[in-house]
Amino acid sequence: MSRHARFLRLRPVLALLLALAAVVLSLTWIGVSTAGASDEAKPPAKPTGLQIDATPGSLDVSLDWDDVDGANNYWVRWRVNGPGNKLNDGLLPLPTASDATITVADYGQWRIRVQACNNSGCGEPLAGNVDVQPAPEATTEPPPEPTPETTPEPTAAPTPPSDPTPEPTPAPTPEPTTTPKPETTPTKTTQTTPGQTTEKE
Repeated sequence: MSRHARFLRLRPVLALLLALAAVVLSLTWIGVSTAGASDEAKPPAKPTGLQIDATPGSLDVSLDWDDVDGANNYWVRWRVNGPGNKLNDGLLPLPTASDATITVADYGQWRIRVQACNNSGCGEPLAGNVDVQPAPEATTEPPPEPTPETTPEPTAAPTPPSDPTPEPTPAPTPEPTTTPKPETTPTKTTQTTPGQTTEKE
């Protein structure tokens, strides 16, 4: 049998093999495409590990969170904390970033929300509160009161002991001098007889 005849006989078999190979490749490509599509068929998971830091006196707020698998970007939004306040448009950080710095409008309580997003949308948000406070007022201590100078009291010169005034010595009362009475000479009475002279001693 010639070579050409053999080729003609094998030609249907080769065509069948090529057809089977094409089917296998198609199925493989479809499977890969389906797997890739299923990965992005749902939004990413909820972020975790949100940390919020605010410095008193600054309206800038620093945010940090854990990476989320399948996220292409993150949507950060914030509002004044309290019922009835709407979220702003926020910002979308870079896909590789799991942190951001936002600037709020004023001091006070703020509600911040972070969502991981991909082509299918954004996942469940992670929210937290922060209290943005003004810088503390500088406390000025009053100047110390001057200490009044104490004027030393004049030291009194020691008073010399005064001599006690001597009590007047009473003058001795002179004893009354008794004037001696003259002794009286007894008079002798002599009876005289008439014609006699009376003699006195």
